[in-house]
Amino acid sequence: MTTIQKIFYFFVLPCLGPLMFPPSTFTSQSGLILMAIVLVFLLGLGMLQLQGRSNALTFAIFLQGLNVIVRLMMVFPGAVSKDFKTDPIFILTMVAGIAISTFLLLRLDKNDIRRTMRT
Repeated sequence: MTTIQKIFYFFVLPCLGPLMFPPSTFTSQSGLILMAIVLVFLLGLGMLQLQGRSNALTFAIFLQGLNVIVRLMMVFPGAVSKDFKTDPIFILTMVAGIAISTFLLLRLDKNDIRRTMRT
């Protein structure tokens, strides 16, 4: 596995999936979002540092699965406002977050990722 692929699977996608929210969220809660980015970045760094331990990979898979479940629970109540108007940006960002996390969830369980974590 190349270095670019490691960065993509252990840093970029784990940060991008859980933080895929509408732009209005980032302007109102920028400190919380920055803290979440740092936390997920440290998780990716820990995954690379803890090579040989499958617990880090299992934890990353668990977090991505949890992200999919929470987003599925949030998408329907948040998509429609109190005056029955839909929010297409919210729906698109939620579906994109679910798609990224699902892709990463399935990709992290492949043999080449597991071999990278063992070596």
